[in-house]
Formats: sequence, structure tokens, C-alpha cells
Amino acid sequence: KYGRPSDKDAEIDASAKLPDGTAIDGVNGLRDALLEKSDAFLACLARKMGTYALGRELTRSDQSMIDASVASMKRNGHTLRSLIESLVTSPQFFSK
Repeated sequence: KYGRPSDKDAEIDASAKLPDGTAIDGVNGLRDALLEKSDAFLACLARKMGTYALGRELTRSDQSMIDASVASMKRNGHTLRSLIESLVTSPQFFSK
């Protein structure tokens, strides 16, 4: 009903190249690339979520919150739940 009949059998090209030149192929390739740079990925995720949670730009004084959030994710299997719990129990969150 939707799309062109010829689209049904078309193969999806899930390959891509990241800004640093890393070639990835599909979801598994993306996962592997992120795991290779997990410290940088976790820190970036914590900063972005921290900015959202606090409703403001982060400052240098927020670095301890980011470090604690990254450590929490590493201890707890890299879960989003551990990141959120760490952010909402931080002193910065309660003083916003």
C-alpha cells in the first residue's frame, strides 16, 4: 500500500563514516565505534543530560557532577538509569 513496489526488495545501506573518519556498518558497527571511545561518549552524554537536567549551561563547578555521573554509569553497566539517578541526586540538581 505504501511506497513503490520496487522498494520492497531494496537492500538498505546502513554504512556511514563518522566525523573522525571511522567507517561503521549498521547498528553493530555504531555500537563498536562508541565502545572504542566509551569514555568520551559517556562524558559527552553526561554533559548533555546534565545541561538538560539543570536547565542551564554547565560551568566548571559542575565538573564534579559530570565525573560522578560517568563513574556511576561505568559502575552500573553503562545504563541511562544510572546516569539519571546520579544527576537528580547531585547537589547541583537540588540547588537549581
